[in-house]
Amino acid sequence: MENKTEDLYYLIWTKIRELTTLTATTALCDFEKASLNAFQRVYPSINLTCCFFHLSQCIWRSIQRNGIVTHYNNDDNIRNRLKMFGALAFCPVNDVVRYFEIIEDVLREEGSYEILSEFIMYFEDTFIGRFTRQGRVQPRFGISLWNQRDRTINDLPRTNNHIEGWHRAFSSMISCNHPNIFTFLLFLKKEQSLSDNKIDGAILNSANNHRNTRYEIISSQLKATIENYHQLPPLEFLKNIAYTYNF
Repeated sequence: MENKTEDLYYLIWTKIRELTTLTATTALCDFEKASLNAFQRVYPSINLTCCFFHLSQCIWRSIQRNGIVTHYNNDDNIRNRLKMFGALAFCPVNDVVRYFEIIEDVLREEGSYEILSEFIMYFEDTFIGRFTRQGRVQPRFGISLWNQRDRTINDLPRTNNHIEGWHRAFSSMISCNHPNIFTFLLFLKKEQSLSDNKIDGAILNSANNHRNTRYEIISSQLKATIENYHQLPPLEFLKNIAYTYNF
């Protein structure tokens, strides 16, 4: 979609609300500010959380942008510390700032802070809130928006990759960027037919349907670490979370 303004997203979400009855209590999104703001205006009662995969990609792009990929690849300690910034998403919301400051202090003690300073400033401005004499200012994306702790505890998805995968597959099937309405509806009907067949097959073979094993293992590891949160030193908690994902 071109011209992705908040007003345009607001019109889209408003029209969706008029045409459907949305009963969801939670929703996943990426870090597109205009879409986030518009969605929250139209559906203020839905608990919105940003996708963890997109959070990790924001971190990775900043690592690339600030020229520290070589340090990430060649220095195990720096790599683990950088991954701890993503692990903050699994701390209780009220502890995130304190744990962020612990990472900062450790990096200073280890002599790595200057190397990572531009990345740290980006992360602080975007996800934590820059510290001033008056306290921390609001970050671009509030902590509760990207925090994954409750979703993990409640076995809710942490990413929307499956939805984006469908978008790519559907776009590939249409084979053009801007189909006319008749072409779009034709392929939409075909996709609906395919989806109906998949649902029927899933019902018939429900005994053999399992969630992705790797995802289940990681979810179990995350939940176990979260449950032991108060028994683990801060860096140990963050390290255990960091081991469960890669950029």
